[in-house]
Amino acid sequence: MVGRSSRSISWETDGFAFFLADRLLVPGGWFIFDDLDWTYASSPTLGKTERVRQMPDDERNTAQVRKLYDLLVKTHPGYGEFRVNGQWAYARKSTHPLEASAVRTETVYLPSLVDRAWARLVSIGSSRLARLASRL
Repeated sequence: MVGRSSRSISWETDGFAFFLADRLLVPGGWFIFDDLDWTYASSPTLGKTERVRQMPDDERNTAQVRKLYDLLVKTHPGYGEFRVNGQWAYARKSTHPLEASAVRTETVYLPSLVDRAWARLVSIGSSRLARLASRL
């Protein structure tokens, strides 16, 4: 798993960690990324430190894990199935070297959209929903 821990995230450290861990991950295995949108600026513990205040704005405000996921993982030819669910992202290592470059999929879960759709269906009521479905 790549993401924020007791140490801070950095493009260099976590990017290098991804390439090292890729060598160990078996075909068909999954990488898990946590805290996709974490930034130094938004960190309650690091955001006010002198080190972070001295960072350039782009480094302080960039979501480092999302940058790693978008620029290194999703473009890697050895991966072909991607999923994002809230602050978590997943990438599956191809079982065949050519599979990832031939078939690449991405699934993004939008919980608020699903929740709103479910609430709307519940508010319609089962009898009215059955009548609507019978018209199809």
